[in-house]
Amino acid sequence: MTVVKFTGPAFLWLLRAAILLVACTAASAATAGYHVAHDFCSAANCTDGIGPRGGLLLDAAGNAYGVTQQGGANATGSVFRIAPDGQFHSLYDFCAQSCTDGNMPQTALIADVNGELYGSTPNGGSEGGGSVFMLSPNAKHARWKIKTLHGFCSGTPCVDGTRPGSRLTYRGADTGLPYDGVSPLYGTTGLGGWNDAGIVFELTPNKGGGHGWKERVIYTFCSRSQCADGGAPLGLTMDGAGHLFVATHGGGAHNGGTVLQLSAAGKNKEWNAQVLYSFCAHARCTDGSGPDTALLRDAEGNLYGGTSFGGNASNAGVVFKLTFDGASWHESVLHAFCSQRDCRDGAGAAGTLVMDEAGALYGIAGDGGKHDRTGGAVWRLDGATYTLLHSFCHTGDSCLKGQEPIAGLSIGANGRLYGETTAGGTKNNGVVFELTP
Repeated sequence: MTVVKFTGPAFLWLLRAAILLVACTAASAATAGYHVAHDFCSAANCTDGIGPRGGLLLDAAGNAYGVTQQGGANATGSVFRIAPDGQFHSLYDFCAQSCTDGNMPQTALIADVNGELYGSTPNGGSEGGGSVFMLSPNAKHARWKIKTLHGFCSGTPCVDGTRPGSRLTYRGADTGLPYDGVSPLYGTTGLGGWNDAGIVFELTPNKGGGHGWKERVIYTFCSRSQCADGGAPLGLTMDGAGHLFVATHGGGAHNGGTVLQLSAAGKNKEWNAQVLYSFCAHARCTDGSGPDTALLRDAEGNLYGGTSFGGNASNAGVVFKLTFDGASWHESVLHAFCSQRDCRDGAGAAGTLVMDEAGALYGIAGDGGKHDRTGGAVWRLDGATYTLLHSFCHTGDSCLKGQEPIAGLSIGANGRLYGETTAGGTKNNGVVFELTP
């Protein structure tokens, strides 16, 4: 999807020069080209939300949509929109239906061709184990109505999965196309399934024209001996042929997590899993351990992601690339975090990576940075060149620009980066930010 800028146009070369020439101080924690688009808990009783999480959805009209895990009218999370002019709008407050509509959403939204929004919650829902929902606007987009597409269970065993925790995906999502509203949606749960190690699910709308949706578990993790296929799945990526790619935070041949490919075949479209890579295959886990980002797939079919651990002696994680040589997949480490003193280059990949038209990667480091070992940062990888774009602070009044970024970035057609922090800001309840790299 494309996006119109929040603020007016600026000369990119001047901003890049400013980034190089202006030193950031701990007192301001600011970077040239960095702008707070919304400071949460600005409204009375935090009805605008607390703790934005999951990342932002950018549409062609220049709107940014997101969720907060707390706050809102019922203090259990909300859905919001920031308009191109910077105006903030609360669209829906969870627990409006005795929490059968879900609560505490933590994943990014997707949109369909009609402007409806889809997302998930890890709690609440009709069965108590989370939900997948759809929000539909009225003609003036002034009011939004929720519909629960599926409620996950909260008992044992939850064979259909419980605690959904990844952004939904669909065929065509990797090209930026909106969801068509009729094809299957795919997602993961962090727990549940026969082995309580999470599942991949498929949600299909009723083909008869009704309003019902059917859930199908297409893969249950830890299905192989000693969890060689992994457990605790992260977000999904789907290619044009309908193959799904997913990273897991744990399990695998070396207990450092995995990357899997899921493919449907046969008359009944049964899904089969192939382990593409098991992390911690090298001594001292120099290849990384514990993937903690959803995978990004480029036009050549290469996969990119990040881990929380492994890498160099600092054990602060890596940014990795997986390539297919026609016979097998191979991993290469693009950057090992905490390569600089006091982790000034950041530590621990978080959220989702994005790539610009020139092929440069952008992402979040959940910790590290210039101002504090635990402040977090935004970074860019252009080939072998790693650049720290912004460092978040850790303590005190200097955190007015935000702290603790854990969600992924979104990139607009204007080349600017948009993201969130779960803390910091004037009330320490998080911000939405805009950054010109």
